[in-house]
Amino acid sequence: RNQSINPNPSIHPLILMTRVVHIVPANGHAVQQERERADEPGRLERWARAAGALLVKHVLPIGLIGGLVLGAAYPAPGEYMDATPAGVAFICFIFFVSGLTLQTDEVKNAITEWPGTLYGVVAVLFITPLFGHVVVGLPLSPSEFRVGLALFCVSPTTLTSGVILTKLADGNYSLSLLLTVITNMLSVLTMPFMLPWILSNLSGASVDLQPVSLLTKLALIILLPLLFGKGLRAFAAVRAFVAAHKQTLKVSSTLALCSIPWMKMSVSSGELGQVNGESLAIVIALGVALHVAFLIVNYSATRVLRLELAEQKSVVIMSSQKTLTVAITVLDLLPPSAGDQGIVLVAVIVAHFMQIAVDALIVSSVWAPVKAEATPIAATPSAQEHPIVPREQVPDPGRRLGQVVPV
Repeated sequence: RNQSINPNPSIHPLILMTRVVHIVPANGHAVQQERERADEPGRLERWARAAGALLVKHVLPIGLIGGLVLGAAYPAPGEYMDATPAGVAFICFIFFVSGLTLQTDEVKNAITEWPGTLYGVVAVLFITPLFGHVVVGLPLSPSEFRVGLALFCVSPTTLTSGVILTKLADGNYSLSLLLTVITNMLSVLTMPFMLPWILSNLSGASVDLQPVSLLTKLALIILLPLLFGKGLRAFAAVRAFVAAHKQTLKVSSTLALCSIPWMKMSVSSGELGQVNGESLAIVIALGVALHVAFLIVNYSATRVLRLELAEQKSVVIMSSQKTLTVAITVLDLLPPSAGDQGIVLVAVIVAHFMQIAVDALIVSSVWAPVKAEATPIAATPSAQEHPIVPREQVPDPGRRLGQVVPV
């Protein structure tokens, strides 16, 4: 028995234990250092992946802010790109990708919820745009800020952020998709008439905007690429390609969207002197006030209609949000009489970010999903069938074999 424990009987067991105590820690420390050195590339790779995931997650705000800063600091490349058809090509690409990734399978589930759908479409395309009349009459300088906020008011609902927020709030996901599809397609018909009507009341400025010409251009660069991309989804190979490269398509479309503010800001870099901190703060406050007004009107209407809670959340969020993509597209088509496009763009982007911030706060606090309470263990049948054994009756595995243990 002693030989099985100590293979070398000539060495006293205490001496062997002493040697082990001194040798093992030293070797353990060396092994630990070796493992850390070997794990160094893996740690760097994990950090790089985490940084890449963070960039992809926040690519829109990073791209928009980066494009504005780059265009103001180094305007030459953006000015060159703006003189080419690159802007129109980017817009067509954005809506083509939107059509490729647009999944309308769940839309049919919301068709029966016609009161919420009907009100949502009317609110997005006709009720909320009326606030543009209030905006254009404000004594806000420069006038491009008023044009930007009016353009924001007449835009359709968001393509992705509203749907995501509705899902987080446990709203009606199918209804949100339906409102997104309908309002973004119908906006091609309504915006060319709503925007000139509102801008005709712009105090201190005059905007010459032809509705029919704007309608034709929007149909060609928004509706046509969107329908073409959606039509390609009829092929199984296209759906498989989109599913395999969904993240790449999303990032590419977002970067294409961010390139348009970069070009507009580059062209307008010399006019940014008109913008001061006070005017920018007023635009931020107006962006928040506009969105809060949208929320109040739409929430009150859903209460009158007595919509179910999930449907109410969807209608309120989707009817109160405005998309940045269509607003930037229309901005690129505005005539020179609308003012400097870069300054108009600042108001649109500020209002867009403010609505996301307000809705995120509402979803995380007011409409946060309620978690089901855990059922107490004592109330479950399994707990009654298998009562907990008192501590003194549980066998102690540390006792010696053969010792009597009370049960």
